[in-house]
Amino acid sequence: MHGRDGRDNDADFFRVVLSVLEARLPKLKSAYREDYAAVLQATAAGIIHIGYRADPLHAELYLREIPRVLTAYLTAIEAAAST
Repeated sequence: MHGRDGRDNDADFFRVVLSVLEARLPKLKSAYREDYAAVLQATAAGIIHIGYRADPLHAELYLREIPRVLTAYLTAIEAAAST
């Protein structure tokens, strides 16, 4: 993308997600935040993969639903962390 290696984009996305988790869950152990960031990244990547590779006719649907899916997971993480 724009002359950047895909791994750079992956690393950028992971850092952004991790910083969101650090801001929203500062009391959670960093290892857990890193695990959750990895799952959020893998979830988004999987949805993108399905949308573009396996079901390109519905790619727009998959892309549109990524925020909802990631928000639901983040909500579940936050609920579990507050108990």
